[in-house]
Amino acid sequence: MYSDRYFPTHLVDKLHSIILDTCTSIETDKPDSLDELYSITYTATGLINNLQLEFEQHGSRIETVAKGEIAIAFRRVANMYGFDHANVRELLAHREW
Repeated sequence: MYSDRYFPTHLVDKLHSIILDTCTSIETDKPDSLDELYSITYTATGLINNLQLEFEQHGSRIETVAKGEIAIAFRRVANMYGFDHANVRELLAHREW
């Protein structure tokens, strides 16, 4: 998303921070199950939901490209922490975008 001028850099930075904070939460909380992992990602998804208005105020949106990039990031995070069978749709189940 950084390479696409459609997405304001400072908002992509916020998305990046949310994903990094998700990693920190996983490392701190050490989820043992998919349900525990999903609880963490639901929180992150809620924070991303809250960015929608900011994107719109800057002439952008969390649209198809962004959705795909966010889904890839969440999939990578789940895999990185050993949750290879996490369902991407469930990781992002609370999304409003």
